[in-house]
Amino acid sequence: MVLKKSLIFPPFGFANRRTICYWNSLIQGLLSCPRLTEMFLKNRNNPDYIKNPVAFLYIQLLINIVKCRSENSYHSLSLWSEKIWRAVTLYTNYGNGYEDATEGFSLI
Repeated sequence: MVLKKSLIFPPFGFANRRTICYWNSLIQGLLSCPRLTEMFLKNRNNPDYIKNPVAFLYIQLLINIVKCRSENSYHSLSLWSEKIWRAVTLYTNYGNGYEDATEGFSLI
């Protein structure tokens, strides 16, 4: 198995606004999976991924991370987790109680 180093992102933080710290940990966990990153980026033009707002925003986050890497600045990424969180709460029933990261993984 060959691991593409370009799909391993440096650590950066998301803004912990409201009570979404567990969601931030979920997103950070997903970002540490190069194979998952590769799958999303390969399917970025797939209509099924585009029409799913959660998948679409996650792909946009990945594209922005690559852009930020080239600029060596990750400031603009801090609110992406909240954007994806909003899409999840609109697209699913998730987010209406006391969920945790484990329940968030079940959406994937």
